[in-house]
Amino acid sequence: MNLEPQYAFVDAYGDPNLDVSKGGVSTCFIITAIIVEHDHLVELERDADEIRKIHFRTGEMKSKNVGSNDERRRKILKDIAGLDFKFYSIIIDKREVWESSGLIYREPFIKFTHGLLYRKLYRTFPEMFIISDEYGGRSFMEGFQKYVNENHVPDLFIRAEFGFVASHEQPIVQLADFISGTLARHFDPKKSTTVSKDFMNILLNRTLLIDTWPPISHPSTNKSWITKGNDFDNLICELALYKASNFIEENMDTKDEVITDQLEALKYLLYHFRYVNSKRYIFTEQLKRILNQVSPNKVTTHYLRSKVIAKLRDKGVIIASSPKGYKIPDSEQDLYDFVGQMSGQIGPMLSRLKKAREDILLRVSAN
Repeated sequence: MNLEPQYAFVDAYGDPNLDVSKGGVSTCFIITAIIVEHDHLVELERDADEIRKIHFRTGEMKSKNVGSNDERRRKILKDIAGLDFKFYSIIIDKREVWESSGLIYREPFIKFTHGLLYRKLYRTFPEMFIISDEYGGRSFMEGFQKYVNENHVPDLFIRAEFGFVASHEQPIVQLADFISGTLARHFDPKKSTTVSKDFMNILLNRTLLIDTWPPISHPSTNKSWITKGNDFDNLICELALYKASNFIEENMDTKDEVITDQLEALKYLLYHFRYVNSKRYIFTEQLKRILNQVSPNKVTTHYLRSKVIAKLRDKGVIIASSPKGYKIPDSEQDLYDFVGQMSGQIGPMLSRLKKAREDILLRVSAN
């Protein structure tokens, strides 16, 4: 993990209203944090503002000002993808939030949903400065700032802080707004577009993680996650997703650092499977890079293989691998790839073991 000070600029898409059947009410509430190191902060502010000037002139860089103009959005995203930052988002599916939970009221909803993000950020980055877009009146923001400081800012780290800024004063907050709105074009049924996967691919190298809340439900209730193949492929896919989801649900409250690394790796594999490309493997170096940004441990290739992937498999999670990397399997071929790779490793080991055995037997016989 990088122990240098980190900054997170936060904005959201959607509204707290849980009655999603109403027109104008979003199905999802999406919160995005743009994460940047202290040394790159000034550069990112400057570059984000340049993009704002090019595409929005004197106005703010707001997703709603682009709306359903997908071609314009694509051009802006390509410029954004060239900037030096990562983002972490949480997608709250309001259809899955129980009204009896108390989140039907605006202030508890905002505190709870933002708290999910802030808790994750402060736990991951020991020295984190979080700056959020202004929300509500001054009284609400003062109360909310006190709530965050008392409930989420670690007491031991005096450089962990939280505050608000007006979005028109901070182009990186506008960046968070634009990415939240872009994710809505993929996740919110009321805003979705057929080209949303293009958007996700453009943002892929800027994506640290996209979480969902409530926690991932089992794929038996989400058939859309299952890739379209023959019956046996679909069975493999459904079982792999079930095993992955089950591990996440059983371990989501863990305080064990190694299990947390396993969770983060599995969440990224699931994110890539569900929202980027279910057929594509994730290179070992890419997975290491993601984990090293959020883990207190130094994630080497050996650590990834022995402490993360191997332990997940020991616990029943099905992960395919090949020389191309790792993935959640969705076909018989993925399993054959895995078997082929293991055979390539085990075969030479058995051959060496056989040679050693023969040498020992020969020496024993000679005596």
